[in-house]
Amino acid sequence: MLTLKDYKKSPELVKELIDSLRKNIHEQTIKQSLFSNDCLPAVASMITNTPIQEIKKYIKNKTGNTGEKGYYEYEIYGFLLDKGYILGLYIKNPQEHDIVESKICIDVYMNQPAILITEAECECQHHAIYWNGISIKDPLPTITKPRDLNDYKISKWLPVSKL
Repeated sequence: MLTLKDYKKSPELVKELIDSLRKNIHEQTIKQSLFSNDCLPAVASMITNTPIQEIKKYIKNKTGNTGEKGYYEYEIYGFLLDKGYILGLYIKNPQEHDIVESKICIDVYMNQPAILITEAECECQHHAIYWNGISIKDPLPTITKPRDLNDYKISKWLPVSKL
């Protein structure tokens, strides 16, 4: 936990904090339509500032999927890649040569934006939310107040980076 003394020592930390707060204030939570399976397009919309309808049209043109039963992660990955974003985890290789006896450490940087796949609260099996590096942006229209990460059962954490 950083203290006021830490911020006084480092103007870079202060600038980073202010930039993060500005981003969070201006960033809007895009909501999916009620009773729709549009959570992944809504998250992609928040990442790229592209309207949901444009994302759905892109997916329909590329794959033929109309989204009636939801969207597949690979469809969103393709859209994000076309927009200059990549998804993935940084994996730190173990120092030992015997991979069978080694552990692989996965570093997750909490200040990096990510798509989170969670257990759904509705009839579908999974739900996508957006972590902007500071807070959760949940596209469900029934979620009206900010929620904590601990309120979700996260099955996938997919960091997003701009190329």
